[in-house]
Amino acid sequence: MESLTGRRGLVECKRWQEMRPVMIMIDPSGKRQIFEAWSEACRIAGDKCNLQLWSTSSVVDKLDRLAKEILN
Repeated sequence: MESLTGRRGLVECKRWQEMRPVMIMIDPSGKRQIFEAWSEACRIAGDKCNLQLWSTSSVVDKLDRLAKEILN
């Protein structure tokens, strides 16, 4: 599944090999750790927190967009 587009499906092996070098992949455990760390940082920062944590998915979507900007 692509976090940015929400598309789901299987990818052919050759296409996967082409895509893999530019992918950022985070397993569910890593996703949870990122969200928990950012939540704690925002709790400490209080009103100075500039990150809106609606859901873990929205945080990963932001990472996806940043990666896309950097790699393009």
